[in-house]
Amino acid sequence: MRGMLSQQKLEEINTSLPTLDDRFLIATSRGPSIDINDLIKGESLGVALVCLEDAGERFNLVRFSLYEALACLTWYRNESPKAPLEGEAVLTGKFYADYAALLLYAMGEDIAAFIINFLGVDAQLKNYLQDNEPRLKRKNVFSTAAKVGIFMTSQYPNAPITESILALNKDQSWQKAISYRNAWVHEKPPIIHGLGIQYDRRSRVSKDGKSISFGGGSEHKYTVDELLRIAISATEASAKTLSALLDIVIKRREGLGEKLDFILRLD
Repeated sequence: MRGMLSQQKLEEINTSLPTLDDRFLIATSRGPSIDINDLIKGESLGVALVCLEDAGERFNLVRFSLYEALACLTWYRNESPKAPLEGEAVLTGKFYADYAALLLYAMGEDIAAFIINFLGVDAQLKNYLQDNEPRLKRKNVFSTAAKVGIFMTSQYPNAPITESILALNKDQSWQKAISYRNAWVHEKPPIIHGLGIQYDRRSRVSKDGKSISFGGGSEHKYTVDELLRIAISATEASAKTLSALLDIVIKRREGLGEKLDFILRLD
């Protein structure tokens, strides 16, 4: 979708994006002690590690999507022989930014699955959701991530794991990214400036039924640059939460007698 950028440009884009905690691969790897623990205690720590590993993989895909979005903007606005090509820049940048928003939502679901298995609260969560089903429906709470967040706040308000996910859920950029994803999936994808005349899903007939509006289209919700700033900031927030969850995982594994070696060896 784009041409070749210089190595310098690509490196500038790469360094502008948040990165995953470099302890992630080792901290989420499964070992014999994990399986023995689950066998003896009837826990699901091994499953929890897989869920957290999945969240890390989604993070890397989010990062790749943002990388390509920024690369497309750079190419079509500045580096293409025919630059500036703003329409192409917006179209391709939005394509990758949309995927980043979808992945961020999926990452939130991975984190929720991690918490359920790490704490072994599946049955307790189901009972809580059944008891509070009418209230949750009134608040339009449907995602597992949202349900787990409410459950943890209610039942484990002072737990470090609750503090970690609340920090993410309260982040404004994360909220905006998830809101964008929800509209993208359940409604009309939010209108982005620069893609021609578009219409929202509202009647052009006035409320009193006496007039009709013609032409002009509907106002845009975002520019592609605003959308990318939201996605990048939300990714930074998710990186902090994943690091905090790693600290909790490492402490748990050390409690099992494991010694995780995070020293990079080049030999």
